[in-house]
Amino acid sequence: FAINKLSKYGDTVGIFGKGHETSMNLDGKREIPWSDLEAVRNVLASS
Repeated sequence: FAINKLSKYGDTVGIFGKGHETSMNLDGKREIPWSDLEAVRNVLASS
């Protein structure tokens, strides 16, 4: 993920995503649950 490659400890990182939306439409038919906060937490936990 770019956040892991471009940022270092102490940096401020802006997250510009889906905001208040709680799902993502994949193909016009399927909606999956989505949370920007959880996605960022998962990326940071994997680094």
